[in-house]
Amino acid sequence: MFISIASYSLFIGLMLMLSILSSREYIFIHENISRKKNNFFTIDNILILFFFSFFSAIRWNVGIDQLSYLNNLVHFQNTGLGVFEMEYLFDRFTYYFSISGLHFTIYFFLLAFFQIFFLLKAFNEEKYLYPYIMIVFIMGPYYLSFMNGIRQSIVSAIFVFSIKYIEKKSIVKYFLMIYFCSFIHKSSLLLLPIYYFFRVDLFKNKWITLLLVFSALYVGFLGVISSLSEYIIQIITLVGYESYSDNMFYFIDNGDPKHYGPRMISSIVAHVIIIFNYKKVREHFKNSYFFYCYQLAIFGFLYQLSFMNANHIFTRPNVYFSIFSCFATAYVLKFFVDKFYTQKSILFFVLFFVLLVLSICYLPISLVSDYGKGMFDFSNFKFFFNYV
Repeated sequence: MFISIASYSLFIGLMLMLSILSSREYIFIHENISRKKNNFFTIDNILILFFFSFFSAIRWNVGIDQLSYLNNLVHFQNTGLGVFEMEYLFDRFTYYFSISGLHFTIYFFLLAFFQIFFLLKAFNEEKYLYPYIMIVFIMGPYYLSFMNGIRQSIVSAIFVFSIKYIEKKSIVKYFLMIYFCSFIHKSSLLLLPIYYFFRVDLFKNKWITLLLVFSALYVGFLGVISSLSEYIIQIITLVGYESYSDNMFYFIDNGDPKHYGPRMISSIVAHVIIIFNYKKVREHFKNSYFFYCYQLAIFGFLYQLSFMNANHIFTRPNVYFSIFSCFATAYVLKFFVDKFYTQKSILFFVLFFVLLVLSICYLPISLVSDYGKGMFDFSNFKFFFNYV
């Protein structure tokens, strides 16, 4: 475990230091009238892109799907036959890489690069969020699985980037971007209706939102999945999971029971804090993506709670929404910091500290919880060269 802790500490330290430097440069540009251009490819961002991709590429056994991607790459190399026929773009990318003769870590490096590039690019005009996004993303429940369901993770990152087209009401650009994503993962077509999701502030009332949260918790412990099986099978077939739909009743009867552990409780409390501060934070960040991040974060959280005891196949679509909790959390953390400095109130420091701890405790708890599980330890940092 020492190697794992040391590796994550180095990784987090590098990412946090570089993101702070990037955010400080952004602040300087906007405060110095002699410099107006906000470039994305600064030395800080380039190093973030490199080190994130590097650490993600050398990390081994992050989940069952990651090894499947490796097996599929080997299958390409040995047979020349594709396995992602429905997702032509990803299929061609894997094929051309397979004939390049390069090591598979370069393959994973490039895939991780696509992920972090679109995430950073999405907030290029709000770089003051970079340090908060980085620490919550890596130490929260996001990074550990990001290199597992790789195609969906890439699409989710592009979806985050595409929010700007919703904000600018550029429906054609948004639809084209999602259509492009369908050649990486067909399930991205589910994101097309999201363009119309923001016409009403669905979670404006904190008390109604809290009622929805606890109702979703209750639903999550009931057997609602079986009663919706026919509709679920139709949806899963529509988005390209026909192989799963053939065994849907098995998935329904064999869920993944979960309990109220520290990770679940910390997530609930963190979202409650975000909900209670929604109006103030939205007012503080008027010209930002906070409204969009908050709406999708709450939607994703309600989805997560409602399907918390279902088989993981039912939670796959939520990859596109749950990541927005990371960005909503980053906004609220920045809000607490700003208020602490302007109002000198200890209350905001306490709120910042509590929310930060709740948001970053997922990784250390997972390292302890998964330690000793062998091949089923998907949390502790393992280097590929010790296993291949």
